[in-house]
Amino acid sequence: MISELTTSLAEKILGASPPPSAQLAAKNGIKDYLAVTLSVTEGHINDAGWQQLSALWPERDPRSVALLLGYAGHALDFDDFHANFRGHPSTVILPALFALTPQQNELDNIRFLNAYCVGVEVAGRLGLAITNQHYQLGFHSTGSLGAIAATAALCYLFAADLETTTCALGLAATQSTALRAQFGSAVKPLHAGLAAQSAVISFQLASSGFSSRPHGVIDAFLEAMSQRQAMPELLIKDWGNPWRIESPGLEFKPYPTCAGTHSAVAVTQVLRERWLSSGKPLTALLDNLQRIDIAFPLGGDIAANIRVPENGIEARFCLEYIIAAMLIKGELHLCDFTEPELDPHIMALAQRVNRNPDRSVPPDVLAPEKRFHQVTLFLAGSTQLSHRLDRQQFLKLPVDLRQKWQNCLTNATYQEIEAWLELCLFNTPQSTSSIRNKLIASLN
Repeated sequence: MISELTTSLAEKILGASPPPSAQLAAKNGIKDYLAVTLSVTEGHINDAGWQQLSALWPERDPRSVALLLGYAGHALDFDDFHANFRGHPSTVILPALFALTPQQNELDNIRFLNAYCVGVEVAGRLGLAITNQHYQLGFHSTGSLGAIAATAALCYLFAADLETTTCALGLAATQSTALRAQFGSAVKPLHAGLAAQSAVISFQLASSGFSSRPHGVIDAFLEAMSQRQAMPELLIKDWGNPWRIESPGLEFKPYPTCAGTHSAVAVTQVLRERWLSSGKPLTALLDNLQRIDIAFPLGGDIAANIRVPENGIEARFCLEYIIAAMLIKGELHLCDFTEPELDPHIMALAQRVNRNPDRSVPPDVLAPEKRFHQVTLFLAGSTQLSHRLDRQQFLKLPVDLRQKWQNCLTNATYQEIEAWLELCLFNTPQSTSSIRNKLIASLN
């Protein structure tokens, strides 16, 4: 029944009991989130949007903290991704949790980790329930669904009662929207900040007894935001079996670009290494390269929607530029996608990249888990080099989070990074409060 869905979801949230394996996954998620966030808040990477937000919100009240931490976590588009959610859950959930976590010496580490797990669970289930139709309609799930997931995490963390939780979820749903049309601009990470802020506001309002309908709002949200394609039963069916933070799990990015480009980057890297392993110089490849074709299921480039970027932020969403950059440089750095000026050599090669959707396979909207990229290099003299990698193969490639910290915190000492990583083990009663206090201090 429609009137029962929000209550059923609230009951699942408040009664959740994630296992130790989920808590371990949560620790890794926090480790990844902190790396990309501190890169911005501590000034290792210069981000114009961050500087503007910091100036506009000088106060460090919970709502401002949530906004700033959400933006900073997504500013580089280097934060984690969740396939069910089709977005970036941690950069909304964790900022809301850190913003409202009280400043005290000892907090319940397990309670905090479990709250994060609950948030990811709700995020993944919202993505399944609202279906791929939501993303196809033009919504950015990180912002449009993230506020509800983060609100769920807050309700669990503070052990809210059932009425408060149902009202808070409805308050979050009524504030939730974000448009993919903003991809390639500073508004995309702002979506994460606004969603985290909405979660804090929703919880605060509900906790104060603000009048809100406790039933039917989540149902209405799912229906309206999926063009009536939603499957609301997936929101609670088989709750925690498996826990979404474990399966399909958080995906940690190896490249500072849109997640929808990653297997294409990996394929290009394989082709480059294959050429160099033959003993031939890279110049011989580039001088004889006539064109580059990239194949994928129809609609598989929906997130990477920019064809000719004008700056580094837009380049994160441009398959052409990213493939050309990997072929020329052999690796991608954060600075490649933060500088306002683009490399003219990469831009010239990008003009020879052609998108060729493969219409012989199911379109991406019907089978996103089967997405693949195949890159083919056409050289003078009819020579071709080609390689294909599907999503499942790509996800098996390891991501070194310690190395990611070093790549993100370029101005930090080895000892400073190690101190943060030690906190992320959550081995002492002060771990959560120490992370929270140091993170908020980095905003100043």
